[in-house]
Amino acid sequence: MSPERRDSGPYRGEVRVAFDLCDPAGVLFFGNVFPLAHRAFEGLLDAAGIPWENWFASPDWRVPVSRASADYSAPLPAGCSAETEVGVTEMRNAALVVETVFRLDETVCARVETVHVFVDSRTGATRAIPEAFRTALGPFGTASGAGRPPLLTD
Repeated sequence: MSPERRDSGPYRGEVRVAFDLCDPAGVLFFGNVFPLAHRAFEGLLDAAGIPWENWFASPDWRVPVSRASADYSAPLPAGCSAETEVGVTEMRNAALVVETVFRLDETVCARVETVHVFVDSRTGATRAIPEAFRTALGPFGTASGAGRPPLLTD
């Protein structure tokens, strides 16, 4: 499946589960789902037209992850190419919640949720999400974040 950009809804792409990310049973080691989710998130940023350096290397802000969680429902075996869906489930003043879903065929194997908080790079204080990012990420919204605990960041 090649990366897909649509007018609205989650960004769709795929990631390969490399052998070195797996446990002795040949399935994705639980902690390694986070780097895969991050790679999928970088695909979303690219599809949204946000240059890498604007998100990850801005002299004005940083965007650390303040919370990350994962739920697993089926194994992701070594060598498989998992379909990914990445969407913004919530956008607040200084934080956004991103959900990444991993699928093999139609089976949901894992869900990762990350909370990204914008902070001023000089003071470390939270700051508003830049309007250009709000506009670019808005079309990638999804309503699947129901039942999630409230944000503690803003």
